[in-house]
Amino acid sequence: MSEDPKDLLLAEMVIQMGFVTRDKVNECFADMKKRGFDGSLSDYLLAENVVTSQQMDLADKFMAREPEKLPGEADEQETEFGHLVEMKRLAATGDVEEALRLLERLKNEGQYARLGEILMKKTVLNAGQIHHVLQEKGIRILRCEGCSRKAEVENFDPDRTYRCAECDGLMKPVEFSEIPVADAGMDVVVVEE
Repeated sequence: MSEDPKDLLLAEMVIQMGFVTRDKVNECFADMKKRGFDGSLSDYLLAENVVTSQQMDLADKFMAREPEKLPGEADEQETEFGHLVEMKRLAATGDVEEALRLLERLKNEGQYARLGEILMKKTVLNAGQIHHVLQEKGIRILRCEGCSRKAEVENFDPDRTYRCAECDGLMKPVEFSEIPVADAGMDVVVVEE
């Protein structure tokens, strides 16, 4: 496998974007080594018609993009969610940027919102797509059986017991069909029993 950090980054990018599988990328690296291929992974993928030039342009665009170039001062988690939505080609960059600007405006007005909720209200994403992106990030939404409060949990462990920070009620995972279009708010602090 290539030791070039740019090749490794590109490999991860084309996998995350769904252009090729991890197995195919590994095959490409092995073939490059076997043949003594002198170019970059990008050159190889294009020369062997593994990806199209349009796909490579899109991957290059995302590799060159700096997260802070997205509009406003959206927090890192929202910006990361937006990038993942774009990488998965679930929404156009313009839609994500517009939603991030709206999110920033709402936060400046003291209103609580999540990027996924905004994109769903604008019918850019549906609940299933949001659920998929959250799972990709290792996040699950839990709902308290007592007070219905919701919390986002990173690295969700189904064998762990989660308690509500508000009422100490038992927190259970929310299925994607239950993800609301609008929510009064979500805690991010979860207390384990």
